[in-house]
Amino acid sequence: GLTPPGRGQSWCAACWEAFEPQSALGWRKLSEQVYERSGGICECGCGTDMAAVAQAARQAGWHARAAVLWGMGVRRAGRVYEIDHTIPLVDGGAHELSNLRLLFEPCHRRVTAEAARARGRARREAKREAAPQKGLFDEG
Repeated sequence: GLTPPGRGQSWCAACWEAFEPQSALGWRKLSEQVYERSGGICECGCGTDMAAVAQAARQAGWHARAAVLWGMGVRRAGRVYEIDHTIPLVDGGAHELSNLRLLFEPCHRRVTAEAARARGRARREAKREAAPQKGLFDEG
């Protein structure tokens, strides 16, 4: 991957364009664009409004905020939503706006777990298909 240039060096436009989406600033900009595009609504189909979730947590006050979020299924402190890769990076997806979607944190956990299980099933199936098949009367 690309690494930032050393002190006194600068980026050419093409290198910055390739690296910038992977940087913290680039990811923040992409995240904001995904949020704006979705209108703050979870894109898994559940329709959860992130602003409403945040408002409910704020109204509960600091002492009850974690309990309110826990009751909604949020398990990561301070993370009401996640930016999800529609096609996971491990499957060849990219850090591009067209491959990103806004998911409520519990939905993101579910979608990620489902994808991991599907990859595991595919790996096991590929191993079975690649393994030599022993017949009923084969030795060994």
